[in-house]
Amino acid sequence: MLPIGAQAVAIGDTDFCFSGPGKPFSRAVTFVPIMHETLVFVATSWAFMRRSYVDVNVKNGVSVMILGRHLPAFSKSILHDGQAYYL
Repeated sequence: MLPIGAQAVAIGDTDFCFSGPGKPFSRAVTFVPIMHETLVFVATSWAFMRRSYVDVNVKNGVSVMILGRHLPAFSKSILHDGQAYYL
């Protein structure tokens, strides 16, 4: 999408150009991957929370999804790795 939607603007009478305003659909190139990564991160965090060792309520759910408490070691490492990747 980006090569098709990008446009260049000449700089005066020189042989140089710079990136100009693109077509509206080229902006989706930025937002679609961000939305995909966010949805995958939320889905995996939710799945880990549902399979934790404690009863699921708001306090325990936040503790599991953010800190990885009450998770097996492997799941906790995957969660922390996903958090580091997302940041």
